[in-house]
Amino acid sequence: MPKPAERYPSPCCKPGEWCSNDGNMVERSCDESADCSAGQQCGDIDPLEGGLGYQECQTRWPVEVCLAGSTCKNGNACQADDAATVGICNLQIAPPRCGQQTCKVGETCCWSSEEHRGSCAAECGPDDLALRCTSPEQCDHSDCDSLPGPSGYDCGGHGFQFGILCRTVRDCPNQATGIAFGPGAPTLKGCKHLDWAPPSVKSCVYE
Repeated sequence: MPKPAERYPSPCCKPGEWCSNDGNMVERSCDESADCSAGQQCGDIDPLEGGLGYQECQTRWPVEVCLAGSTCKNGNACQADDAATVGICNLQIAPPRCGQQTCKVGETCCWSSEEHRGSCAAECGPDDLALRCTSPEQCDHSDCDSLPGPSGYDCGGHGFQFGILCRTVRDCPNQATGIAFGPGAPTLKGCKHLDWAPPSVKSCVYE
């Protein structure tokens, strides 16, 4: 029989303590947003070099964690498998638009950049661009960002900002790269529709 997954202590480690989880060490000061001040969420930074990760209160976390069986602040159920004590909040609060149609909750816009058409589905084909969001207002306290590689866009982008979808330039950081914001990064040039995207979907453009 497979070895059961190691559980996080609950509710969380004492400040300054390290908890073991799947061979990694995680320093935790929260395990759900109810532990945080108003306007903050309990978020997770994946284990870095040496297998060390952090779970703490901040604003605009790309990955918000929660307790299994609980409800997130945005009303979504906490997503956690049976072996986990701590789960992840789905940041999508409205479904994406896909050309002329609006997908249902839980569906993804599967877009063919070559054929300039798409459809809503639970899962996309290997050649489709998967858009789980097409505008930032579909996301709770997060951007609609591209995931690592060509897999698509999602609310929060799982901590990556290789592309940021926007309505206006006010949705775009003034300077950004795929992994960082601020001085030294490329400068914002606009919020524009690009050929690979469905109609009305715009992306932050940097040079």
